[in-house]
Amino acid sequence: MDAKIEEWQKLVRQEGEASGSKHDGVASRLASAALELYELVLEHAEKRLSKPQARRLQRDRGYFILWCDGFGVTSSDLDGVLSDSKWLRHSTYRLLISICRLLADSELDTCLGATDVC
Repeated sequence: MDAKIEEWQKLVRQEGEASGSKHDGVASRLASAALELYELVLEHAEKRLSKPQARRLQRDRGYFILWCDGFGVTSSDLDGVLSDSKWLRHSTYRLLISICRLLADSELDTCLGATDVC
């Protein structure tokens, strides 16, 4: 795994343990972590991607930001809505965790280079 990604994972763990903010819900923290990881991946991967692949990754990040803004994810508004539905809450958490895992996956280079899935 890339050293920057490992460093980011360590930092996120430390911040999560230290902050424990009552104002930031799980969805908010997961989305913030995904946005930070998107930045690291873009910074690291753009040098090795073709221009169309880099644009697609940037566009996907932009869609994620729009989704976060539209549902008030980073401001914890979504966490309030999710508190009313266990199924929706778990589905949303699974989605956000999957995004983080995909971005942090040590096989990211293979994924970006071999397919257009990412």
